[in-house]
Amino acid sequence: MYKFNISKTKNLFACCLTLLDNDAPNIKQSWRKQLNRLTREDWASVKWLKNNLQQELAHPDLIFTARNDREVWGIMNKISRRGELEKFRQSSLKISKKLDGIWYDIKDSLGNTKKYLNKNETIMNQTAQSISNLTATDNDKIKNTPVHLMLNFHDLNNWAGWFSYTPKNQSIVLEAALKTSAKNLFPLAIFCHEIFHLEIRRNHGLYQLIKKTAGENSNLIKEVGYKNGNPSMILEELIVSSFIPEGYLGQKYYSLSLKKISGDIKPSKDLLQFSKTRKQCAYIMRDIARKYTINKRPIDKNYIDELIGRIREKINKG
Repeated sequence: MYKFNISKTKNLFACCLTLLDNDAPNIKQSWRKQLNRLTREDWASVKWLKNNLQQELAHPDLIFTARNDREVWGIMNKISRRGELEKFRQSSLKISKKLDGIWYDIKDSLGNTKKYLNKNETIMNQTAQSISNLTATDNDKIKNTPVHLMLNFHDLNNWAGWFSYTPKNQSIVLEAALKTSAKNLFPLAIFCHEIFHLEIRRNHGLYQLIKKTAGENSNLIKEVGYKNGNPSMILEELIVSSFIPEGYLGQKYYSLSLKKISGDIKPSKDLLQFSKTRKQCAYIMRDIARKYTINKRPIDKNYIDELIGRIREKINKG
């Protein structure tokens, strides 16, 4: 059983921070009425939280990977000046009380999300085993990875996911839609996509091989990547996507379509446009990705070089 956890503190923090940036276009109308209860002083506290996270943490979102509320407040204690934390804690309690109605909706939604994920544990385990084979890693460690469930406050209609890795701590954050149909298996593939990234990092040799290859082919990778993208991360993203969700594992386990995308592979302005490149690479690698999966063969230099070669052909020949 995967370790899914749901935190009131982290979800309400995320909700308020998203609204502070006016980045929640499809927020529920009933929530807006409750949010109108927040005073200028309340919003000043949210702004204080945002500024502290940005100034004191290299990656502000890492607060959402805390294992529990005690760890959240431990992080806050480290980044707060003397006397400020208690003031913020009292303010956050008031905000939490005013937003109880929103929290009940979030809790109910994420409770259903957790049931949905647990119901599909068997197929996720099968996918994880294939990922373990492809990355030459221990499948048991996958199941022990903490998974933090949050709503995708930026877009309540869609799922998103990301991962955090250090040698001592690894975790996945799943940002769920407000409602998910039982027939929709794409979110499971999103989860397994993030698992794949973590497993690559658990295989130091594979991770270093990707970085080395990216360095040797940085001009080519930048040509097909997204603006300001790190070549190593772009290459890793294309490798993972050649299997899931766009590639063979997505098709094999979740019946996701693996369609031909016409046209040349071109640079992307942002991650949204980059999704087309991911689909193109998944399609041109479908045969070899299938062979590696069926033969339980770990990703190696041959696979990565083949991907680079096919990308080069797709750029030159269209």
